[in-house]
Amino acid sequence: MKKIIFILLAFACSQTFAQNKLLSMEDAMIKNRSTLAAENLKQLQFVYGANDYVYLKKMDGKDVWVKGNFKTAETPFLTLEQLNEKLKGTVYGELKAMPAIQFNKSANWIFTANGNKIALNPATNQVKEIIQKTIAEKDAVEESTADFVAYVDNNNLFVTSLAYGNKQVTKDGSKNIVYAQSVHRDEFGINKGTFWSNNGKLLAYYRMDQTMVTDYPIIDWTKYPALNENIKYPMAGGKSHQVKVGIYNAVVNSTTWIKTGDPAEQYLTNIAWSPDDKWLFIAVLNREQNHMKLNQYNATTGEFSKTLFEEKDDKYVEPLVPILFLKNNPNQFIWQSNRDGWNHLYLYNIDGSLVKQLTKGIGRLQK
Repeated sequence: MKKIIFILLAFACSQTFAQNKLLSMEDAMIKNRSTLAAENLKQLQFVYGANDYVYLKKMDGKDVWVKGNFKTAETPFLTLEQLNEKLKGTVYGELKAMPAIQFNKSANWIFTANGNKIALNPATNQVKEIIQKTIAEKDAVEESTADFVAYVDNNNLFVTSLAYGNKQVTKDGSKNIVYAQSVHRDEFGINKGTFWSNNGKLLAYYRMDQTMVTDYPIIDWTKYPALNENIKYPMAGGKSHQVKVGIYNAVVNSTTWIKTGDPAEQYLTNIAWSPDDKWLFIAVLNREQNHMKLNQYNATTGEFSKTLFEEKDDKYVEPLVPILFLKNNPNQFIWQSNRDGWNHLYLYNIDGSLVKQLTKGIGRLQK
């Protein structure tokens, strides 16, 4: 139901120009980004545990959070003055501008105050620090549900928490040995390098060795004189980088490496945890990119368990989205694939057997 509401809101936002007249060239090319631009409901979201929605709106020149629920008229929900009143007496001081706030993650309001990511209890005005400013400024920062925070500093992976302290997970990170970052040139839906388990205590992460990859020159023409910066780029026919996946146990401070096997020049993509965190699923793609295996691995030992299914194509296979387990049935998951030439959803059992194709027809799905 909430998804339907969001669709209706998005549709309503686009209906800002309903006059019965033809658009001039000026209207179409210039005013479409100003007076005729579709209204945008900034940071639209539902309030956790309620059917109310909120979004950020300009009122008298100020950013104000507005709340509604389709039963009553929209009303102001939170002003900057009200937020600062709740922060009064804390170490975070007075905010100069309204921050982006997550109202839909928990009963707390989650936002960044003076560089620190915090959780504010709106009922008691108690504040909990999630990520300190010194950590938030690092690379690849990602928090877990168990209050652990992973980040990269000086090319190495660290995990920190109030209960267990700060742990350095890797020590040989460099320009050539890349940890916890996006790998495989951001292909196959890869956009990060760390993946927390559901319980927030296990961290799957990438290790990419690109020592063997030749340098490729990139010229920075914005500087005078122009500067050359070499990057590692695996050219066709040349050596490619080699990627591994490790699992760090933040409680016992140990790492297990997933045994993905040979060849070393393969793509490890679409990493996903099982609902009970006992298994890790990886879409393993050959370098030719025409044969994919969805593999299951033991998260404790790193051992290969089984291949759930394979996909092959004469030209290429392009897995883009990790498997998504059903919330009401942990023994089934949804897989997104363009195996028939179009991008569709498929329902599978945990043993790899296909239940049914969920979507049909000609069309493209977005992640």
